[in-house]
Order: sequence, then structure tokens, then C-alpha cells
Amino acid sequence: MTRRLAVTLIALVMIGCNKSKEPYHGKSIDLSFEEKRTFGQPDSLSESTIHYAREARLGPNGNIYVADAGVSKIKVYSPSGKFVNSFGKRGRGPGEFTGIRGFAVTDSTVLAWDQDLQRMTVFGLDGKLRDMHNFEGVVSPMRIYPMKNSYLIFHAENRNPNKIKKTRLAHIYPSESTKQIADFLTINDVEENIEYISRMLLVGYGNILIQNNQQFVFVPYIYNGNLYQYSKTAEGWQQTRVFEGLNQQTPYSLVEEGDKRKADASISAVDLAKDREFVIHNLTKGLFKYNGYIFHFVLSDISNSRVFGVEIYDKNVSPVGFAPIKSIPITDKEGNFIDWTVEAVDKKGNFYFLQETDKGRKIRVLSLTESDWEKLGELSP
Repeated sequence: MTRRLAVTLIALVMIGCNKSKEPYHGKSIDLSFEEKRTFGQPDSLSESTIHYAREARLGPNGNIYVADAGVSKIKVYSPSGKFVNSFGKRGRGPGEFTGIRGFAVTDSTVLAWDQDLQRMTVFGLDGKLRDMHNFEGVVSPMRIYPMKNSYLIFHAENRNPNKIKKTRLAHIYPSESTKQIADFLTINDVEENIEYISRMLLVGYGNILIQNNQQFVFVPYIYNGNLYQYSKTAEGWQQTRVFEGLNQQTPYSLVEEGDKRKADASISAVDLAKDREFVIHNLTKGLFKYNGYIFHFVLSDISNSRVFGVEIYDKNVSPVGFAPIKSIPITDKEGNFIDWTVEAVDKKGNFYFLQETDKGRKIRVLSLTESDWEKLGELSP
């Protein structure tokens, strides 16, 4: 581990010790999350296999588009999960990729960011190449969110260790240009006093809920118990509200000698008298709005065990409760949890989970039952 990240971890642990609330105490909800279908299962003989998906997005026609960086292709599946087609391939020419690290689908296009080539490639929904844009100097992953006549794109502004806390993560670009209209949301805005550990935000960022073309809610990758609202004001894009989330527990802890928990990372002895290991307690895994509720999917530690679940808020971001998703077999084993995310929700309330297996990745579709919705209605403020 590098010295920069080691210093980062020390800072986070010091700040994290200030939080100690038991997560979701008195706010637990029993919801079923019924499985509808699964697709993309590992099968080396089939083109439908998902090898190493970076992201998955829903298209306007109900199809599911998956950026499979493992084979440098965009794969398309029908609403029922049947493989439709794929486009793109490994290479450096037009419509080709060497390292897909960003992905989005609009009403008419598919955008794929190649971090290695510093290039955004634009396809039609049918896979035909439309355009390419070079983003010189951007050497980090992207999270791309279409807005009216523009894109909200999260990427690291720079990696200078002396300027991390002032690094701006959010950028507004016109639809047809790589010239920024605005850049804002510094790491210090959401991780005050722990700017060094926030190097993780330079690659992980977090999750976004677009409320309208002038407002969105942001949760940092390392979920610190807050949801941040940003709005376009007369002075530009600014943080306008901070909502307290349901989970206020310490986001990290050190692993002491004799502890049974597997460490998620280690701190190099270059900076300490001895190596130190730590466990991540809170990670954001997806943020969506559906049927008047906000669903914030999280990976949390509850009673010293790892749990994948969802925090539920009403439209005003008032807490309703937390529901563990019992059918997701998260364990405390090392490396069992990092890449599991919730990618989308469709018009029928189906949530699309991107799950990792020992052979590859797959899409799992879950939804709430009618009785679940009735239960939420009874609990809403």
C-alpha cells in the first residue's frame, strides 16, 4: 500500500472513532425482495456470459445494456434477460476499447468511457458508432449521468496528494463538447478532515440520484451517514442541504490481534510501528427513486456481521427504515463484497443487481411484493 493511502487510512480511523451509534436500531423492516429472474451467468460457450461488467443501465426500450470490460464489449439483453446482441471490441480504433471505466445510456445513445485512451465513444442504441470525444488529461474512472442538454460527470480533477481535499469531483459538460460548463463538489465538502482517506473517492466516487436538471442527491462511496443535496443556484452549483442518513455508525475500524474478522485492507508499516489492518463498515451500493420512495442500497456491519440491505426514505428524505436483503449471501470473507452493486430500477419496480460470483458476474432482478408496499405505506411518516 502506498504512503498516501496509508496516511489516508490513519486519518479516517481517527475521525471514525467519533461515531458509535448502533446501525438501524429500532428502524428495521422485514421486506421480501422477491427474485424475478437472473441472467448473464458464466458460460464460456455463450456470448451472453457477463465476464467483468463495470456497469449496467436500462435503455428506453426496456433493454438492459451491460459494459463488459472483460471482453471490451457492450452487451444488450431484453427485459426478460435474453441476450440480444453486442457491439464494440478490444482495440484502439473507432468503436474499440482497451479499458472501459464509465458508461451511460440516454434516450437515443450509449456512451462508453475508455480511461486508457481518454476517449468517450458514442453509439446509437442499435450499436452503430456515432461519435468520439477525447478528454485529454482525465485519467480516472467516470460516472456519467445524462441531464437536459448536458451531462453530470464524476471524475477526479487531479491526484496531487497536497490538493486532494480541494479536488472537485462533479463536472457539467455540454452534450456535444468536452469543455466544462461547471466543476464543483470538492472532497472536503463531503469528507471534512479526512481528505487523505478520501483518495478512495478518486476512483469510487459514490452514487447519484438526479432529482431534476438543477438538483441531485449525492452519497459518497465511503458512506459516512450523510446524503448531500446539490442545486444550481444564482452563484452556481452548490451544496444546499445535508440529510442525516439512517446509519450513523463508524465507517471503519482497525483490526486488532486476535480479531476474527477478515481485514479489507492493510496499512503499511512504512508509516507505522507495525502493519495495521482495517474493516470497512459502510459502503453505498445504489441510490434510486421509485413510487415516491428513495432506496439507498448499502453494505453495512450489523452486530459485527456484514449485511447487504436498503435504507428507505420518503420523497422528502425522511427515514422510513432499513431492510436487510436476506437472499443475498454476503459473508465476512475477505473480498466477498466490494463489487456487488444495484444498477437500475425499471418502471415496474424491478431492481437490477450486479453480483459477482467466483466465475464472473451476473444480473439478478429483485422486486418488492404487494404486501411489502403496503407495509411501507403504513410506516411512512
